[in-house]
Amino acid sequence: MGRIPQRETPGEIVKSILTFSAIIGVLLFFIIRDRTEIPREDRVFTSAVVTDRASYLNGRLLRDEVYVRYTVDGMEFESITDDYHFGMRTGDTVKIYYDRNHPFHVRVRGIPAHLAWPLAVVLFLGCIVLLECRRLAKRIKEERESSKPKSPAQGAGISKRKREKRAYEKNICFFLALDLVLSLSGTAFAAGSGEEHGLTSAEVGDIITFGRYEQDNDLSNGPEPVEWLVLGEEHGRLLVTSLYALDCRPFHTEWENISWNLCSLRAWLNGEFLTAAFTEDEQAMIPTVFADEARNPLYNETGTAESRNRDRKYIYLSGSWSKVFLLSIEDAEKYFPSDEGRRCELTAYAKTQGNYPDSGNNSCWWWLRSPGRYADFTALVGREGAADMYGGAVTTAFAAVRPAMWIDLSGKTKKPVEATRAQVGDTVLFGSYEQDNDERTDNEPIEWQVLEREEDRILVISRYALEYQPYNTEDTSVTWESCTLRAWLNGQFLQAAFTEEEQTRILTAEVIAHENDEFHTDPGRDTEDRVFLLSIPEAEKYSSIFQAKCIPTIYTEARGAQYLRTGLCTWWLRSPGLNSKSAAEVYASGSVDTVGKSGIYADSVRPVLWIALDPVDRS
Repeated sequence: MGRIPQRETPGEIVKSILTFSAIIGVLLFFIIRDRTEIPREDRVFTSAVVTDRASYLNGRLLRDEVYVRYTVDGMEFESITDDYHFGMRTGDTVKIYYDRNHPFHVRVRGIPAHLAWPLAVVLFLGCIVLLECRRLAKRIKEERESSKPKSPAQGAGISKRKREKRAYEKNICFFLALDLVLSLSGTAFAAGSGEEHGLTSAEVGDIITFGRYEQDNDLSNGPEPVEWLVLGEEHGRLLVTSLYALDCRPFHTEWENISWNLCSLRAWLNGEFLTAAFTEDEQAMIPTVFADEARNPLYNETGTAESRNRDRKYIYLSGSWSKVFLLSIEDAEKYFPSDEGRRCELTAYAKTQGNYPDSGNNSCWWWLRSPGRYADFTALVGREGAADMYGGAVTTAFAAVRPAMWIDLSGKTKKPVEATRAQVGDTVLFGSYEQDNDERTDNEPIEWQVLEREEDRILVISRYALEYQPYNTEDTSVTWESCTLRAWLNGQFLQAAFTEEEQTRILTAEVIAHENDEFHTDPGRDTEDRVFLLSIPEAEKYSSIFQAKCIPTIYTEARGAQYLRTGLCTWWLRSPGLNSKSAAEVYASGSVDTVGKSGIYADSVRPVLWIALDPVDRS
């Protein structure tokens, strides 16, 4: 018996149209809403050159982004936009517009947003007409075939296939229309004391001088005194930031996802700049302080920066310990209540470093340490003083540097002393090792804390964690005597960190194989070493003398040493841990972990050695 074709009622047709309209409307609402991020009155139109194009996954959607280079007030900008158009290639010149107040906000000019709705309506009506024509053709065909005798089972199978095919065609038309709308309208865009320096009477808002740095761009007359604005006072310390922007440098040398604790600018501030701008006495007055993860309140409320570009690493923000740092967004708004207060002028030297055009406007963009909209953008303060939370690309070379730091006025901070005069608790300088993670500069002097003094020698431990190494490179039973870390310390590290003359002063010590009293793990045999680690009993014995809470150097931190968001790190002891494959460690809190962890995993390293107060004749 012939099958009677099922016709859609007018109500069903209206329901389908309304459903389809609602879906298109909701999607376009979000598209149009994102388009209004740059107000129409703040748009500045110009031309840009496409420098690169990349794809990335946003959830399950493959998105394209375009890198463009353009000029604003005679200065070259480079930024990112998601406004990719079919056929766009590297080297093409495209029309763009940017936000006059935040020049890094950029979009490729395409179909204006206000035309998206009319286009969507036209596309929608076209799809409806197409669907109705196909329905009519199918209905006529079904009526012709309905007179042919078919078995019930065969008829049901044909009906099912036709329904599946009809649903597939509906989906095809829907996504085709949506793709056309998106293509035409574009997508969202992207030691001394304070008294000696005359600082004890300084109050918040005062301007003080401290240190020297090149500012007038006349190298023949030497560096000029640096002026600092006092932002706060706390427990005998002054929080200051430079009155003028002292230099222009990128936040990071490579355009990649990066946070403050690992960027090249932090390394430069705490290495080359610190050494150039301050004497040893002045450096002793600058304490190492913890700078928090500096969240972006607009884009990064959870403390993480969105990672979207290419296949770059995901950034999890964490705090860090530094002598010199940058203000965060929160700091800039707290200590400078107005845009006028945040405006900053360049020194003559900084102006040349940033290639600023010679014009009447001497104000600058200056870096903050907070992340920007994305993990390869960093927040800035604009030329008019507004905090730009969207930020700029980390490689932006013309952004200025306005260092911040604390100055200790109490006179309690101690600068390193000569080894011959050192007492228990003092700090001495001995040897050098990479610490600022800038291999272009020489190794930095190593600071050691004195644990014990005898008549002709001192026992010292590094103040900071100098390396990040596994206890043993193979996952097997191991003791201090047989571990690869012992071999590295007495071989590669010894040769890299000390000159031949310094090596003559490092004594060979008898290192006791202390047992783990809690788990009674075999500690192996006693050894004789020039460089070694503390044992569990020794760490507990000296805990009141040295700082067990350990700060990694910038170099060590870049290699992976850090514990959550404290900026502190765990570090190896030489004693065995829970079993023969593990070694004990010291927690970031400073307490001893007798369980330890597997030796094949990396941990921070604080070398220990005996230094002879007079050179030793080893011949």
